Amino acid sequence: MPETSYERLSALDTSFLEMEDQNSHMHIGSVGLYDAAPLTRPEGGLDFERIQTLLEGQMHRSARFRQKLAMIPRLPR
Repeated sequence: MPETSYERLSALDTSFLEMEDQNSHMHIGSVGLYDAAPLTRPEGGLDFERIQTLLEGQMHRSARFRQKLAMIPRLPR
């Protein structure tokens, strides 16, 4: 069974989460340009099944992509 650990959100991450709503999207994105030739199908276009298989085989190497947000109740003062 995998080991469980918890990591608190940074103050910046927490503020982004608190400010985000349906009208204000606080997430960050990026764009990368890659050579698609190794992942194309012979008949043309990208082979998305191959891309998915390659990514699924590597996801275990990065704990960041397996994290989930969980609210922890505050203790009474």
